[in-house]
Amino acid sequence: MVTAIAAPSLLAHSRPRPAVSDRGQAVRVALLDGEELQGRVQLFSATAHDFLLHAAGAEAVDRLITFESVRSVAFLRPLRAGAAVADTVTFHGSARLVTLRLVDGELLSGITHSFGGPRRGLFVVPAGQPDVERLFVPITAVREVVSVERLEEVVASAGATTRDMVERALARRRHAPGQPAAADRLRRLGSRRQRAHPSPLGEILVGQGSISRAELAAALAAQHRQPGRKVGELIVEMGYASSKMVAVALALQYGVPFLSLSGRRLDPALRALVPAEVALRLRALPLAREGELLRVAVEDPAAPSVAAELEERTGLRVAEAVVTPQELERGLALLYG
Repeated sequence: MVTAIAAPSLLAHSRPRPAVSDRGQAVRVALLDGEELQGRVQLFSATAHDFLLHAAGAEAVDRLITFESVRSVAFLRPLRAGAAVADTVTFHGSARLVTLRLVDGELLSGITHSFGGPRRGLFVVPAGQPDVERLFVPITAVREVVSVERLEEVVASAGATTRDMVERALARRRHAPGQPAAADRLRRLGSRRQRAHPSPLGEILVGQGSISRAELAAALAAQHRQPGRKVGELIVEMGYASSKMVAVALALQYGVPFLSLSGRRLDPALRALVPAEVALRLRALPLAREGELLRVAVEDPAAPSVAAELEERTGLRVAEAVVTPQELERGLALLYG
């Protein structure tokens, strides 16, 4: 929803607003209904449910925009007069190269990048958009994380990696002979498991700007008082992040896809391959068999015993994808009754 408001009404806005570092930056806002707005940020905090834009054009008014209506917010790179676009973005170890499928079906590829504190979504530096400094994608606009690659797999570097280096590495991949087609590469990425020294989930959430360092400390303290509880569960329970945000972070952590099961058809024939007792005990929902590959949905990809048991039982390779606990429950109930 986009609402035009008069500037004085900001004084009456009931929700407290944090300091805004993005004030005055030029942005391009794409809404889920297809409308596109341009203007400058007045107030932007994705810890809230909306943000304020001073829209450009004939009607130069302040517009209050709810994140549920937003597909993406492109923060445009500031240019000095007569200067080329500066390569100012630097990526570190927590960055991931991701391909997101948005709720309208479009694919978006880019590099995850934290900026400026807790957000209800992901900041991504998009590939092939040199005028965009970073792109904010609300978690409500993300349907699936189709693929995840660690940045060092795209371009090897000691220390930081610049945007220009990544763009050149991606260009070489696209034009190198013998490179698999994009769809084949995404399927291979989906079946690959990255269990070698993954970053802690809490650090992933902080690094992507989903929670604050103080919130992580509080969740870890609660985990210390409640041995056996998972930090992701506590972060959701304490209201710091949604279960969807934690599931996306798990996908980034282990390099597997994140899926939404909404509208996905479940094949009853898979019940013979993975009996109900096994699926319920392992908390694993079979999604599809593709030749010698079995795709399954799990809520926690950390346990290697799930794939190991399913591979031994079925004789197939197993590729996991992360879903939220709520969707896993619904899927198990739909498939097995």
